[in-house]
Amino acid sequence: NKQKTNSENLINIMNKVKCKLIVGLHDIEIDNNIDLKKGIELDTNVFLTNNKKVIEELIPEKIIPGMGLSEYNNLLSLNAIVYTIVEIPEKAFNERTILINFLDLNAILCQAFWLIKDNSVRMELGHLIYEKGNRLGLHSNYLSSMYTTQLGKQIPKKFNINELQTLGRFQKFLFDTLKNKTEQTYTSLVKEHNRVQRAFLFIQSARCADDIGIKVAELCTAFECLFSVSTSELKHRLSEIISITIGKDKTEKLIIYKHIQKAYDLRSAVVHGDSIPSRYSKMEFQLLKETVNNCDNYLRLVFNKFISDEELFSVFTENSKDELQSYFLNLIFED
Repeated sequence: NKQKTNSENLINIMNKVKCKLIVGLHDIEIDNNIDLKKGIELDTNVFLTNNKKVIEELIPEKIIPGMGLSEYNNLLSLNAIVYTIVEIPEKAFNERTILINFLDLNAILCQAFWLIKDNSVRMELGHLIYEKGNRLGLHSNYLSSMYTTQLGKQIPKKFNINELQTLGRFQKFLFDTLKNKTEQTYTSLVKEHNRVQRAFLFIQSARCADDIGIKVAELCTAFECLFSVSTSELKHRLSEIISITIGKDKTEKLIIYKHIQKAYDLRSAVVHGDSIPSRYSKMEFQLLKETVNNCDNYLRLVFNKFISDEELFSVFTENSKDELQSYFLNLIFED
């Protein structure tokens, strides 16, 4: 029996497929070009690195012709890649499914960068390199998320080591929060998904837009997903509740209140098909730029409060509309 067990273990080991999964990140710079060596661990055995030697070792020379010399050089030229090395039982091995799951995970990672600061970090092409028996294989696939900055640009953004070390926690938060709770894939705007999920959907839509007016409209809709409990006096109610939720003192709350009011004036023009009011376009569209910056930053602040305060997060995800309204009233009239 012992001999049989040893034989079965040997067979199981022999029947495992060794896999390397790699995806490059665009529009990211590492502060001071710090060598991340093996990499920052984002999840169990999943790393983010900029070390060229590590990247070279991940890609066998025999694979380069199939990958393409230009893509190989592209991976080496990028400032960061994400990779993992795993062994998968042969019976469970499906090259397409494995790579798509890895790309989906990195799509969430690109969203997690937003929780740190404004950016356009994105991915494009991913690769699965595998050893199956005596065969060395390559499978590549493409999953693009064309994020832009607040101003609708795709430009590199610099991240320091402390910021990069928060990515794993942010990625896990989004992975847990954004799970599809239904079997259908037509829309996420269903009752099974809470207001935080719906809000983040509009945030991602805003990040994909390159028109700042549309960005503001989408971000205002995200505010509504989070804070709206009534359709009456919407502009005033939301401005008041948002300012009270994230403002630290009376002065800051008043500033936030006025910023949200301006955002809703702009939103109203955009969603009703009008041109933006002239005051937003004066001095090289200064007020337009300030408005999108404020909306983006305030939403980021709200989501970071959710991550650091589980009780607050549960208020927004588990409470009914009436319960949430009572919560907001208590904030407004607290001593």
